[in-house]
Amino acid sequence: MIGASVDQDGPPVVRDFVAKNHINYQIVMATPEVTQAYGGIEGIPTTFVIDPSGNVVKSYVGATEEGEFEALVKPLLSQTK
Repeated sequence: MIGASVDQDGPPVVRDFVAKNHINYQIVMATPEVTQAYGGIEGIPTTFVIDPSGNVVKSYVGATEEGEFEALVKPLLSQTK
C-alpha cells in the first residue's frame, strides 16, 4: 500500500498528519501528472486498487469499508505468486 498526498501545504504537514494518525505505510507527494495518470481525483480520499500488472482494477471516492477492500484485494494477491 502506498498513500499519495495531494496536500498543497507540502511534506511537513503530511509528516505531521502521518504521525498524528499512526499511518504505517509509505506516503508520497502526488503531482498533478500522477493524479491524472490514474484518472484524476474527484474527492479525498480516493483509493485506487491496482493489480500486479499495474492496471487500475477499481477506484473508490470517499471512505470505504475494510471488508470491501479485502474482498477485492485478496484474489489480486494470489496473482503475485
